[in-house]
Amino acid sequence: MKKIIFTLLSTTSMLVFGQNEGTAVYEMSIEGLPPEQASMMGDMTMKIVWKGDKSYFEQSSMMYEIKSVTDENGTLMLMDQMGNKYYMKYNPEELKKESDKGSAPEYKIEQTNETKKIAGYDCKKAIVTTKTKDGKELKIDIWYTDKIPNYYAKQKNTTRRNQDMSYLKSINGMPMEYTIPQGQMTIKVTAKEVNFNPVSDDIFKLSTDGYTEIKPDDLKKMRGGQ
Repeated sequence: MKKIIFTLLSTTSMLVFGQNEGTAVYEMSIEGLPPEQASMMGDMTMKIVWKGDKSYFEQSSMMYEIKSVTDENGTLMLMDQMGNKYYMKYNPEELKKESDKGSAPEYKIEQTNETKKIAGYDCKKAIVTTKTKDGKELKIDIWYTDKIPNYYAKQKNTTRRNQDMSYLKSINGMPMEYTIPQGQMTIKVTAKEVNFNPVSDDIFKLSTDGYTEIKPDDLKKMRGGQ
């Protein structure tokens, strides 16, 4: 179950949109989970809020909650897994060091003629073909809208784990839905709402009270050395 949670964590990153401020709300699901594990996860949601060069990320289910803020000072991440609370900090130099580790996986993007509407936006489908760490071919479906700039393309420094999803930067618009196979499971992320309403600065203020600090290497051990 821990591996599932950290896999979900790796599907997301701190994003900065082309518009100056706004909010995107997604729902998440995992296909292929045993029924008892699926019931333990419950409803899973993800929220991304941005304002200028600041961004806020929130991901939650019945088993865990993750919050993080990225700004000019780096990234602060809070993790609560069934009462086990940790926080981790990356300053800008550490983020750059992480993003410089190794090279991003090679990938190929195929544009299709398929379209559908997601959260009120007309979306196009692209298929990304890449490889897993053990060399197996991996195909990822991405539905995107060219009516909103691709927020992944705005990223600069990020963690090495999120570098593994660097193909999202090459999509010609905002990803509104994507499905990622993970062994016998498939993770699906779908936008439910996108708005460009004014954002309060209060959301970018996270408190670490009650949380224990861990380092990136500690997080790596928690997710099985990955």
